Amino acid sequence: MRVERWSFSLFELLTDLRGRDDFKIFLKKEFSGENLAFWEAAEELKWGTASSMTSKAETIFKTFLAPGAPRWINIDGRTMGLTVKGLDHPHRYVLEAAQTHVFMLMKKDTFFRYLKSPTYKDIQKKALNPEPHNFR
Repeated sequence: MRVERWSFSLFELLTDLRGRDDFKIFLKKEFSGENLAFWEAAEELKWGTASSMTSKAETIFKTFLAPGAPRWINIDGRTMGLTVKGLDHPHRYVLEAAQTHVFMLMKKDTFFRYLKSPTYKDIQKKALNPEPHNFR
């Protein structure tokens, strides 16, 4: 069952677009959507085109990593320093350390709160007992 798989791991949740969207809604309610937004931006940089890499890296820096950034992510100083320095010469995996750090934060904290939340419980209940459809 699709919704049940989301509880297996954060990776399962994030690789299912519906699961990721529901997780995003939960994070907005908690005022903590910046971690997922950063993770998604890092994925876009990793799998995007080489021609857009520099501009995407600059946008990510301004949005998530610069001092006073509007969606600043809370990562340790060492990881922040390595990441910011790496952005001087961006490449596909320049955000790997920061992305892994953010993923682990979500995995150890937010993911478990999501699984216990009314948001997930409601989706799970609807998946187990779908409403009947009237195809007239």
